[in-house]
Amino acid sequence: MTAVWKNSLVRARRAVAGISPVVLGTAFIRTWVHGATPLLPNEPLVGVITAENMFDITCAITALAFAFLAGRLGNVYLNRRFMKASAILVAFSSVVLWLLSGLNIAPLGILAALAAGVGFMSISLTWCAFYMSFNPARIILYYCAAHVLSEFLIFAFDGYSPPQLYCVLIALPFLSDWTLKRSVEVAGNEEGLSASASSRPFPWKPALFLATYALAYSIAHSASGVLSGYPAMFLYVIPSVLFIACVVLEPGKLPVRWLYLGICVFMLAALLLPVALPELPGGISAAFISLSYDASKTLGVLILGSISYRLGISALWLLGITRAFSYMGLFLGNACYRSLELANGDLSVSLCVILALAVVISSFLLLSEQGLNANWQMVAQGGLEVRGEDTGSGGNATSPAGPLVAIAQARDLYGLTAREEEILCLLAQKKTVPTIAADMFLAQGTVKAHVQHIYQKMDIHSRKELEAFLGVK
Repeated sequence: MTAVWKNSLVRARRAVAGISPVVLGTAFIRTWVHGATPLLPNEPLVGVITAENMFDITCAITALAFAFLAGRLGNVYLNRRFMKASAILVAFSSVVLWLLSGLNIAPLGILAALAAGVGFMSISLTWCAFYMSFNPARIILYYCAAHVLSEFLIFAFDGYSPPQLYCVLIALPFLSDWTLKRSVEVAGNEEGLSASASSRPFPWKPALFLATYALAYSIAHSASGVLSGYPAMFLYVIPSVLFIACVVLEPGKLPVRWLYLGICVFMLAALLLPVALPELPGGISAAFISLSYDASKTLGVLILGSISYRLGISALWLLGITRAFSYMGLFLGNACYRSLELANGDLSVSLCVILALAVVISSFLLLSEQGLNANWQMVAQGGLEVRGEDTGSGGNATSPAGPLVAIAQARDLYGLTAREEEILCLLAQKKTVPTIAADMFLAQGTVKAHVQHIYQKMDIHSRKELEAFLGVK
């Protein structure tokens, strides 16, 4: 038992040592959106559409634009001009919001919502694309650590006077841009295997899952409000802390299905709490739903990051589609709440049941898949890029379809474990044992042992033979 705890502490030290503070810069833009969106006007600006609705719609349209321009944008986090322009746009929306606080002019509200939606979504997607250039363990570690930091920043800025708050909102996007630049310099440009531009499968199951949770969150949040203050800060970091603990304590064996089931059960319980316990304060139910919604977003990033990293599908494509669906869910939820004109913010029993059924259906569709990689039906037939040719390697036939297909074939043919498959993906990228050990928070001796097992199972005797089998140039 002592050895187990000792190994866990060693892995924890490796994980924490691998985090550079600048990599958590996405916390700045997340803090900005939590501070800026409540300042948008509540009254309708265009017909029945409020500034918040316009912000959600703009975010959805921007996300779709990123998805369809993914092939041209490439590694958008390397484009300094684009990032600076996005930061300036977000800061500009903060200035407009400041003007709007003294001048109740509808065009200013429209301008603030449009600029905020385009700028925020650009920076947010760029940060997520940067995170998704790493292996899934680091994706969760960076994403969740940034989430925890943002909760502390949100609490720290709570209670600022209006001039102080607006100055902070103007500065945050530039801090986010600077930290992204430093993150790229510190971490380097570590990419997963690439796919051809034609490999753009539609991630409809993750998109439906995230949209349903966003819809439920939007309705419940509109009806009940949300808990805030000192105790709530610690409540909202629970999902991220649990994800971080799972990664640090047992990297490579993240219990995704159990976390997934827990999120689903938690959301259902939160939706049905107002029905079962009508006397319960509405803010408590809203807080539980917020926890479930945040956890679902984290799970979505993990799933999409795993797909992008292992299968080489564009991160911007996957993120753009799913983010668009998520923000459309937020918009529809808000519109649904207003159209029902619920008295005193009470959710009817029938509405709670309908939302619970929608969560169950979308969750069941995602849960029906057997794994996060091969069985997700995320790769279009013939969509992978050809990387090599039949060169012959001992007694093993090479895979002309390239490393992505060869890795899947090796897994099925030689019975590779999940961790061996992960290491094989990294070997296909010509990464060294020390680099793989750092990526997976493992000792170099452990990685060497896994590499030896891979060689034995595949009857391969050198790195050159392995690269020939995988079709790596």
